[in-house]
Amino acid sequence: MVDKWVWVGENNKPFSTQSVRKVIQDGVDYGSNFVLKWVSWVPLKCSIMVWRAEMNMLPTKMELVKRNVDITNTLCSWCDHCEETTIHVLADCIIASNVWDRISSWCGLDPIYAFKVKDFLGVYKTVKGDKMRRKIVHGLIMVTLWSLWVTRNDTIFNGKKPNVGDIVAKIKSISFLWLKNRSNCNRLLWEDWVRSPLYML
Repeated sequence: MVDKWVWVGENNKPFSTQSVRKVIQDGVDYGSNFVLKWVSWVPLKCSIMVWRAEMNMLPTKMELVKRNVDITNTLCSWCDHCEETTIHVLADCIIASNVWDRISSWCGLDPIYAFKVKDFLGVYKTVKGDKMRRKIVHGLIMVTLWSLWVTRNDTIFNGKKPNVGDIVAKIKSISFLWLKNRSNCNRLLWEDWVRSPLYML
C-alpha cells in the first residue's frame, strides 16, 4: 500500500488555498474557534497582531513563562498588580480599561467590556447602521488593540510610561490617516473626526 496525502477539508476536493480559506470562513473544524474579520483599511501589521492576540499567541510575560523563558517578574509593567496576560494588557489593566472608556465614548458606543479578545472582535455586530459604520468601528477596535500592544512594548523595551491621553490621541490620528488613505473615505475631515469617527454616516 502506498502512503499519500489527502486534503479532507472540503469533501475530498483537491487542496487549494481557496479551499482552506473557505474552510476557515465557513467555520468548519478549527476555523470555528476564530472570529476575527479582517478589515481592508487596517494595515496587515495590525491584523496579524490582533489575530495572534485572539489565538493567545502574543509574547506576554505569562506566555513566555509557559515557553520556559526565564522571567523573574511576571507582573504587568503598567499596574504592577496582576500577572501580565494577553487579556490583562488589552482589557483588564487600568490603563487599557481607561483607553476603552474613552474610545467607546468617542465612537458613541455603550461601554466596551471584554473577558477575552473575541469579545472585542464582536463589538461591531452591535453597532446600529449600515455596513460601512460597522466596518469603521471594527477597524477602530483593531487599531486600539494594536496601539495598546505597541504601548506595552514601549514600556517594556524603552521604559516609556503609558499615558491614556497619548494612547487615545494616537489611535485617533493613525486611524484617521489609515482610513482616509486606505479606503474610499478620502473626504474625511480631521476636525469632525476627532469629535466622532462616525460623523459622516
